[in-house]
Amino acid sequence: MINEKSNSIMNRNYRLPQRVLLTGRVALRFQRDVLPWLLFFMGFVAMTPILHAIGWRGVYSVAFVLAITLGFMYIERLELHPWFIYLTLSIVCLSSISAVYWQDPRYIASSVFLIVATFLIQFADTASVERTISIASKFMLLVLILSCFGFLLSLFGVPPLTSFPNPDGRPNFVFYTTFSNSYIGGLVIRPAGIYDEPGALSLYVCAIACLRQLLNRDNRLTWILLVLGFVTFSLAHLIYVVAHLFSERLDRTNRRRLILGTLLIVVVLLSTNLSAIFDQALFMRLQLSETGTVEGDNRSWRMINAYELSRDEPHVALFGADPVCRFDYDECKRIFPPMGENPLSPLVFNGFLLSWPYYLSLLFFLSSPVFGKKYLASFGFGLLLLQRPGIEGITKSVLASIVVFAVVSEIFRSSSHRIILRYLLKNVFVERKE
Repeated sequence: MINEKSNSIMNRNYRLPQRVLLTGRVALRFQRDVLPWLLFFMGFVAMTPILHAIGWRGVYSVAFVLAITLGFMYIERLELHPWFIYLTLSIVCLSSISAVYWQDPRYIASSVFLIVATFLIQFADTASVERTISIASKFMLLVLILSCFGFLLSLFGVPPLTSFPNPDGRPNFVFYTTFSNSYIGGLVIRPAGIYDEPGALSLYVCAIACLRQLLNRDNRLTWILLVLGFVTFSLAHLIYVVAHLFSERLDRTNRRRLILGTLLIVVVLLSTNLSAIFDQALFMRLQLSETGTVEGDNRSWRMINAYELSRDEPHVALFGADPVCRFDYDECKRIFPPMGENPLSPLVFNGFLLSWPYYLSLLFFLSSPVFGKKYLASFGFGLLLLQRPGIEGITKSVLASIVVFAVVSEIFRSSSHRIILRYLLKNVFVERKE
């Protein structure tokens, strides 16, 4: 039997939906009509090199989104969630320790994109995330179709229309309907859509597929996106697709679709020259080299460098190797051996005081299958974050936040998990009578 205080808590929780409905009727406009577009822009558009080419920096996107959101907060009296306040305080306080250690105040604002991402997601509900997925799915389908068309143009020998520099300085070629910074044999391109490299396009496709799976969207469109995503020839894309396949509920209808779709793809590849292209660009990278490593593995030796540095320099694990590795990557590459694009990169570049949200998110994604087979999709997303580490970037912070939201929403939508939550509320978080 629970006491009067616990009764008050339970009654207040039961009245909460009615209170939100009465006072938040106008606020739903922001969730339904505005927030999905802000999440879509920050998660799938803000990193396009087009914006960089015209001088639009990430801080401008942040200011634009914050101005709109703060305006709605004032008009509709939206309130900050306590978890967002605690998370922000934790990030800022730990970043301040690094700032004091390196005597560099830039560390305090170094996680601004992650803070903005969680600031947006705190106002989301399932309906707003669903609409974000719908917008992103249609957009990505168009991007992939245009990317395939650009790939065919290059296959027939059509040269690029022009080129412009990516943010990292490498040239990005415009093949009429897609960008590409990667050639195969000087003829075939790996399309990047509107992004700086093909791996980025694959990441966004897989993120959408993961969200669609978690929120039980139509899997036919999901698989169309995943199959078209192979035009990037990304090895990480193949790995995610395998994880996504195991997350599916393969009933008789789905098994029939899978078999027919696979046969159709095999027939198309074998009847054209595309089979040789895929073999050279993708499958050969899975073969073992003379040294016993996978041909497409360009991460292991970087991770060894990162491990050796963190082992030899005790301060690296907590504070990072040097401020230049956080704020001037080109200078970092000149001073230190290659250590990028591996799971230890955030640790040696930023230190644990800054990178702990990444490792906490990674642990959450990789352990999520304990809640059910469906969460192998979020496990696959976690594998992508191993290959493209860090969630402090302007888009990856939003993608990671949305996936966390989707996983948590689905976990607590389950009746069995509601029973567990109710038990914890009554027996752990609420005082019982003596």
